[in-house]
Amino acid sequence: MVTLHKMLYRCFLVTIVGSLLVAGCGPAPTSSPSSDEAPPVPDPASALEAALGYIEQNLAGGPGPDQTWSEENVTGEGLVGSSTFRYTRPGWTATVSFPVVAPEAMVYTIYLFAEDGTFYWEGQVDAQGEVSELRVNPVEAAQLTGTTSVEILQLDLDSDSPTSGEYIVRLAIDDPDLVTPLLEALDTNLRVAPKLACIPEYTLRFQRADGSAEEFGYSCSGASFLRGSQEFWQGQDFQPPEALDAILSAHLTAALPSEINIAEAAGLAGTVRIVVLETVSRAPPESPGVVEATTVERLTVDDPAMIAQLVAELDTPLPLAPRARVMVPYSLQFHRENGRTYSLGYLPASQGAPILRGDDAIWGGQDAEPPAAFDLLMQDLLLAADEAPAPVLAAFDAALAFVQKGFLDDAPEDGLAWSAKRTTPEGLLGSESYQLTADGWLVTISFPVVAPENVIYQVSMEKDATGFVWRGEVRPSGDVTELMSTH
Repeated sequence: MVTLHKMLYRCFLVTIVGSLLVAGCGPAPTSSPSSDEAPPVPDPASALEAALGYIEQNLAGGPGPDQTWSEENVTGEGLVGSSTFRYTRPGWTATVSFPVVAPEAMVYTIYLFAEDGTFYWEGQVDAQGEVSELRVNPVEAAQLTGTTSVEILQLDLDSDSPTSGEYIVRLAIDDPDLVTPLLEALDTNLRVAPKLACIPEYTLRFQRADGSAEEFGYSCSGASFLRGSQEFWQGQDFQPPEALDAILSAHLTAALPSEINIAEAAGLAGTVRIVVLETVSRAPPESPGVVEATTVERLTVDDPAMIAQLVAELDTPLPLAPRARVMVPYSLQFHRENGRTYSLGYLPASQGAPILRGDDAIWGGQDAEPPAAFDLLMQDLLLAADEAPAPVLAAFDAALAFVQKGFLDDAPEDGLAWSAKRTTPEGLLGSESYQLTADGWLVTISFPVVAPENVIYQVSMEKDATGFVWRGEVRPSGDVTELMSTH
């Protein structure tokens, strides 16, 4: 069961809809509703429960149906005629949107995703508990059975190239024995995927015998998806079959080298600074179904000895393998003395199978496993970067003591294991921000970059599960000013 306060919500619907509803606040019936009974799915929590049951029965990798979720009404201010609720549990977020209509006509739209990007689901649940999800078979919808060749075009990102910004043909597949398995892999019902704000790295052009063609956008930054301008896509991204990814990867890498020395290939010996950026994803409540990605600067390595050690660890042949179906959270920017920057995607071993990923011009759409020593060094640097500076921790301690004294049972308890992270957006100058988290609490501390004696720390402390929110200011002296609180 999804543990939530469903009975209160059903009474709330009766209040706002008035004469459209005659349902009471009793248990939902198991049979079809009559004119004076509540439907089997009377509220958004029940709709989420139905969706989770469907996912458990039909799909792998979901969160499971028997979970406890926190509920929050995130309906936009002033929005009339529809509502959106957000449900969260560790590692998972779901939003349920629905119109204000009679209960028997209710249709809930649900978006569910894992925060690590490994699972996404979008579907609808009607008042009778019927679950549906958007599916597309591209071969049927685009009538690709007459395809005689498939061209793979790649976006040219070389700023010095005359075709920069254009899609150029990487290779053409016209052997029927190769075209047929590609179409067979694509001839299936595809599930919808989160809409990513990125330009596809590839275009797949399906050429028919009559000279007509269909083009689909494919993949970016390691995220595998299909999209197109054809009406049947409905403006959505869809998840390609793993078999299609494997076939395309095999074709793209067939003529590529089996290993790479990235220090030599990218000229990393001239590196004077390494900047590590992290991509943080979230589902904004005002845009259900959209996953926003924000890039924040995690750390800068400017110690010549550490830079030399990192580059030296990369100065070795690394075996190349087909690109994994995961996005890498970090970008390592090697700033070289000639003024140019080379970027490497990076997934540390602490978050899964370790990955290095580079530009297609050198890597050819492949991944490499970083040397173990390099991975350990990077993980140590990332852990060190999570440590907030002493003045920030002092401001946190002052704010925490103020809240604990003034709000007693509503405040964070003593002894929590707080983890800190720098969250200053990339390129933002003149301001810094940090987040501290523990046991469902989120503390945000932001401050201007000025002389230490003039800094005023803006502190926000909140916990979704209880609805507690506190905002205040902390001065270098430790004096705390409360700006607002709700509990």
